[in-house]
Amino acid sequence: MSEKDSKILGSVIPNLDPIKIGLPDFSSIIDPVRELTKGIAEMQKSIVSNPAIKQLSETLASIHKSCVFDVAKKIQNIKFDFIQPLESILKNESVKSFFRGVKYLSSIEKSGWPLYHLTFQRVDDVMSLEKEDFFPFLLSFYENQYKSSLAKSWENVPIINEMRKPILKEALSLFENHFYYGTCSVLMCQLYGIAEDIDCYSRAKSLVISEEDIKEIDELYGITDSKKFPKEKRRLFQKIMHVQECIALWDRSLQYINDFVLKNPQKPINELTVPHRNKICHGEQLNFGTQEHALKAIFIIDSLISFSNEIYLSTQDV
Repeated sequence: MSEKDSKILGSVIPNLDPIKIGLPDFSSIIDPVRELTKGIAEMQKSIVSNPAIKQLSETLASIHKSCVFDVAKKIQNIKFDFIQPLESILKNESVKSFFRGVKYLSSIEKSGWPLYHLTFQRVDDVMSLEKEDFFPFLLSFYENQYKSSLAKSWENVPIINEMRKPILKEALSLFENHFYYGTCSVLMCQLYGIAEDIDCYSRAKSLVISEEDIKEIDELYGITDSKKFPKEKRRLFQKIMHVQECIALWDRSLQYINDFVLKNPQKPINELTVPHRNKICHGEQLNFGTQEHALKAIFIIDSLISFSNEIYLSTQDV
């Protein structure tokens, strides 16, 4: 019982007049309780002022302070022992390059653009961009560095059906003449055709994967019921097993196509900033006549064509 509680009890007990409250005479009980409370209060004072108790309290405080200091010192030593080698690791060029790569991929992912297959001369410029800055940057990149070699690379890619190549070339011509609806319409209608070209080449080269791998890929790309998914889509994603270099980048390219171009959109169709294959081909998406939509369509198809070329190269050593 604290000293405060004792005082409260001591002030209440004397006022318990048996007559006034209509109760029997409890004086024989109340008096001893009153004396007990006084005794407890006196005992508390004596304990607090007792030299031995005081010394014990000071000793405990000293031990506590010492323990806290020792623990803090050990933590500081652990921190030093951990940070010193970590700093040396982080200064390693290969590690620095790895973290730069992670930061770069993070920037690309946040941009909302299909850029995983592209190579930029100044990566730092890309990583410093805000999301709204990507379109003007990429338009300049396309005009000044990319388009000069794009048509030729599409024309010379070995896997793509020769009859498809003039269609792709015309889509680029439509973009140059500012016919953006035409650019998106033509390219989105060729997406599954390119996937079929890749599948035909893979079968011709006897590139097969196990049933177990097929199940893992279906899970990776969210194909829960294979009967509801177009065969071209499933077979396209399965081809990730045939590339030998930069698998993570090709996976992200396919994930982009899956998430933004093929899956049912999570927002109103005419708020989409990416050309949606099904919604355009079925006449549902109507806002794709912009330069941004058309440029994304070009990069989407280019990523798929580049992916086909990677599969082609993987078979040349066989």
